[in-house]
Amino acid sequence: MNVSASQSTAANYYSMAAMTREGNADPRQSGIAPENSTANKEAEETGAASKTVKENSNALKGPLDELSADEQRQVDQLKRRDAEVKAHERAHIAAGGPYVSGGASYEYERGPDNQNYAVGGEVSIDISAENTPEATIRKMQIVKRAALAPRDPSGQDRSVAAQAAQTEARARIELQKERSTENDEKDEKDEKDEKISGQKDTANTNADNRLTQQATAAYQQTEFTTNPLTAAPNHPDFSALA
Repeated sequence: MNVSASQSTAANYYSMAAMTREGNADPRQSGIAPENSTANKEAEETGAASKTVKENSNALKGPLDELSADEQRQVDQLKRRDAEVKAHERAHIAAGGPYVSGGASYEYERGPDNQNYAVGGEVSIDISAENTPEATIRKMQIVKRAALAPRDPSGQDRSVAAQAAQTEARARIELQKERSTENDEKDEKDEKDEKISGQKDTANTNADNRLTQQATAAYQQTEFTTNPLTAAPNHPDFSALA
C-alpha cells in the first residue's frame, strides 16, 4: 500500500515539474540566471513532492504504522464502540431464539489505523402473530425479552418491544373471548344435561309409583279373596253396607 502511494506521488511530482518548466520556458524573463532559476525550481519541486508524500503516507497508514496521540484516542474510541455494538446485537440474538432471522448486520467505520470498526448494527426478528392466541402470547413474550435484552436498549429496540406488547394484548383479548364462548357452551350443555336428567328422574319416579300402586292393588286383591271382611274397606270394588 505504501509502495503504491510512492509511485503515485512520483508521478505527480514529475507532472508538476514538467508544468513548472513549461511555464518558464525562457528563464531570462524572470530576471534570474538560468542556473539559479533551475536550482530554485528543483528545490521548490522537491519540497512540494516531499510534502505530498508525507500527506499521502498519513492518509494510507497501515495497522502497524505509528499513530499520533489524537489518532490513537480515536482508535480506542472506535474499539470500545465496536465491542459495545457487537455485544448489543449478540444479546438480541441470544434472547430471540428461533424468531431471530439470520445473524447481525453491521455498519462499519474505518479508523486511522486503516481497520474497520462496527459503529452500528441490527438484528431482524419475527413479530408476526401465530395461529393461536396462546402461541402468539408465548412468542410475543420472547420478542419483548429479545428487544430489551441489551444493557442499553435503543429507541428502535423499545419500539419493537412495544409492538410485541400490543400484539400480545390483542391475543389475550382473543383468548378471553374464546374461553368465554367455551364457558357459555359448557353451561348450555350442562343445562341440557340437567333437564334430560330431570326428565329421567321424573319418569323413574312415575314408574316406581305405578309399580307401588300395582303391588298394593295385588295385595288388596289377595286379602279380599282370603278375608273379605278385613280387606273390603280398602278394595276398589267394595261398597260400604249400612
